[in-house]
Amino acid sequence: MISLVRVLVVEDDAFNREGIRQYLSLHGFEVLGAGDRRSAWELIQTQQPQAAVVDLVIPEHPGVRARQTDTHGMSLVQQIKASYPGVGVVVFSAFDDRALELARLIGQGVGGIAYLLKGCLPEAMLNALRAVMKGRVVVDPDLSQPNRLARLILDQMDPLEREFVEVALQHLHTLSKRQLQIARHIQHGFTTQAIAEVASLTKHTVENVSHEIYQKLHLNHAPAKLRPLVLLVKVMLLSDVLYGDRAELQAYDPSDADLAD
Repeated sequence: MISLVRVLVVEDDAFNREGIRQYLSLHGFEVLGAGDRRSAWELIQTQQPQAAVVDLVIPEHPGVRARQTDTHGMSLVQQIKASYPGVGVVVFSAFDDRALELARLIGQGVGGIAYLLKGCLPEAMLNALRAVMKGRVVVDPDLSQPNRLARLILDQMDPLEREFVEVALQHLHTLSKRQLQIARHIQHGFTTQAIAEVASLTKHTVENVSHEIYQKLHLNHAPAKLRPLVLLVKVMLLSDVLYGDRAELQAYDPSDADLAD
């Protein structure tokens, strides 16, 4: 029997929640629903979904109306990622400026997060769900400030850490397709043995390719205290924010993430 992917939809508007439930159900998901932070957290703990779609503006408790200034949706996202980092989260919001609140999480190396604006095409939610369950970061292409988001993520970093990350981003386009694929596996927390198995390579080959990745991105020169693996994860997350699936085709320009307010 095929096990369906379980998704929790957190939306205080019952009509919108049901619409999302029906759409995702038609595409093979098992969908749970909640209208407030407390109920959603109980379902996360008891039903263990693989992903969640979270509206940022939700009430704290059942029976309470949400206000536009509420931050319970983001609190729930932070709670999920702290306790269940493997759960992919799609943030769904009517506000394009709230994406900046994700900068701190991504700057800490947290992946598996998407930010979509309400009104996006339904296919965008499906694609985002698939991406976050693989540990990717997805930013709505209609978001007015993706470059500012990248800059704020960089601002979260120690100056030395930021220096190495920016240099690595400038050289990301030099990675071969195989090197980029293995860099993605490293980003998602795969061990060398696991990468070898999924990529049909020997463990020795994976070790060699990994060494080449760190060399090409100049991360092999980073001091031990910065942990090159952590730097690589942050580089890959930032490439998602800046370029999405076009990462291997792009040469990073520091001005991309250095726009004036």
